[in-house]
Amino acid sequence: MIPLTMFERCGGFRTVRQIVDRFFDKAIDSRVVSPYFVHTNWWVMNRLVNRQTKFIASLMGGPNGYSNDQIGHYYSKKRIPEPAFLAALGLLAEILEEFGFEKDDAQTILGEVMNRKGLIVAMG
Repeated sequence: MIPLTMFERCGGFRTVRQIVDRFFDKAIDSRVVSPYFVHTNWWVMNRLVNRQTKFIASLMGGPNGYSNDQIGHYYSKKRIPEPAFLAALGLLAEILEEFGFEKDDAQTILGEVMNRKGLIVAMG
């Protein structure tokens, strides 16, 4: 029998979408993170939610992964400073806890995001 991926064990896209929806709810309420969404209309926000759902799913062993080149290209235009990145990572950690993720699973997801910090955070 093939072991289930974290993505499969945790409920697949349905759960990941709920996590991402909750993330954006918290991000919009965050003093540090919300400025990156001030001028985001519904259509753009929907695209962001879909992208982040696929991204988080891929970190959990699910389909629809993004290459590091794709991530770097996308965030190269965003100029996300480290404090906002770390605040967003903290929000994700809170949400994973709210959803009852095992500590090891949450650390795997957060670690994979941290591994991509250099692609996301604006340098200089």
